Amino acid sequence: ARAVTLFIPTKDFYEKKDVRGSYFHEFVLLNNKVLNSQTEKISEYELTEYLMKEFRFKGLKKENEYIKEILSSGLEKIDDETYRKKIFDKPPYSKGFFTDNGEFKFLTEDFEYNKKTFEVVTAKEAKALNSQFKRDKNVYVNPNSNFIMLNWLEQNIEKKRVVFSNKIPKNIIFAKGGDVINNFINCKGENAYYEIF
Repeated sequence: ARAVTLFIPTKDFYEKKDVRGSYFHEFVLLNNKVLNSQTEKISEYELTEYLMKEFRFKGLKKENEYIKEILSSGLEKIDDETYRKKIFDKPPYSKGFFTDNGEFKFLTEDFEYNKKTFEVVTAKEAKALNSQFKRDKNVYVNPNSNFIMLNWLEQNIEKKRVVFSNKIPKNIIFAKGGDVINNFINCKGENAYYEIF
């Protein structure tokens, strides 16, 4: 806060009409304005509208049009203020995970299948779930992993990006975030599981 040159006071959920949801439950809520701001504040839409006008950009729809689009995009209406995401009709991974036996595996479990030369494992980084945080751009490997894997790493990834750790199971390349490793491998997969061709 000491470094900033501009503060933009924003309206809270009671001071604006909005739509809100969460990754963690299936409901989307229509938020109606119930309070008038006691001080000069601005909503996200009002800020966008102001900037579009100042920079002479065209194409901004009315705020209610965006809200209507969101609420009509595959949501089930429960009541006037509550909608439900239909994607929750089929829970994620209800048919199992993308592993040999369909069960979730932790990094601490045995990943040495002996079927492939090595495995690539990625995960969301605990302290970098949103775009404003810096992400770890390193890959982590056990120094006792097989020669073929270590040789592949040396040829494909900058040495300064490789961190050796005995905490990582052997023959695993662990990266915090798929974008770190995707530049270097020919892979297929979903979410946090990758299979080397």
